[in-house]
Amino acid sequence: MTTQKRIYFLNRLINGGYITPSGGMLSVFFPNSIFKRNAKMVSQLYQDISRHSSSELKSIAIPKYAGSHPQILLMKKEIAEISQYLKLAVVHGSYATGEEIAYSDFDGLIVISDSAISNPEILSEVAFRLHQIRRYMHRIDPFQHHGWFVLSEKELYNYPEWFLPTAVLKYCKSLLDDVVIDIRIQEKPDVDFRKSFTRICESVIKKLSSAKSDWNLYQLKSIFSEFMMLPSAYVQARDDKGIFKKYSFDEMRKDFSTQEFKVMDEVSSIRANWVVEVNGADRKLLERLDFLSWKKRQRMKMTIPIFIESFLNDGLFQRMNEFALLSKFKIQEGQSQ
Repeated sequence: MTTQKRIYFLNRLINGGYITPSGGMLSVFFPNSIFKRNAKMVSQLYQDISRHSSSELKSIAIPKYAGSHPQILLMKKEIAEISQYLKLAVVHGSYATGEEIAYSDFDGLIVISDSAISNPEILSEVAFRLHQIRRYMHRIDPFQHHGWFVLSEKELYNYPEWFLPTAVLKYCKSLLDDVVIDIRIQEKPDVDFRKSFTRICESVIKKLSSAKSDWNLYQLKSIFSEFMMLPSAYVQARDDKGIFKKYSFDEMRKDFSTQEFKVMDEVSSIRANWVVEVNGADRKLLERLDFLSWKKRQRMKMTIPIFIESFLNDGLFQRMNEFALLSKFKIQEGQSQ
């Protein structure tokens, strides 16, 4: 099994316990059974994985989170209770650098220890606890559209740069104590930066090609966030090395005319001016973590602010789609040269 597939199953376990939609339905009524069953499966996937690699060792110092966000402080407290089973727990992105705004969601990486991965019973308990801790993410951002980024301790010694570049780790903050982690980069990646970019690009194109006029705020924020992943994915595919998202926009801009890049600035403007009020009933649903609530988010009726409506009425989706197609063409063109 490839590293990519193994990491996929581990992430599904930690972020809900279920792997398939049918498992998702069962998890609503029998969560413990689903977590136990899939923890056993994931544990078996990691049984014969070697920690050895001949690539150069990199040490990254990660200071502890010193911010004061109340939900992150509550998250830290609960994570500390299972710290013996975690090699690493960090926040990355804007909440790590102190640049969060109203639009910002929570980005966190968890590295599960060898002792937890090798013991299905412990892994099941840790996975369930981490899944429950995700409620703080949804309190930070009601429209949170992803869970934890998850790796195992073994993957630190065969580190998948395509999953979360070490350039990002350098800006992380630990949700435990100060830590120094040792990493060896994957020598033969089963997914490279170009494949990662293509996957994101095609996902964006597919969604925008079938964009609906009745998308709600949850769906809109999801596509805006995915679209704004294009700069870092593009620059990484172009340069074959990781980059911190914050710096990727100016780097990507170099390859486009002012008019071509204008739509990225428009979506960035929506991000910068994001002020959305969520009423109590809607917030309560958005904070739920079960499979059915995820399905209901797609159908919630929420008033779209006028400042977003003005962009949508001006053909924003079409321009976003054209930009994604152009980005994909530029990477393919550079690859063929």
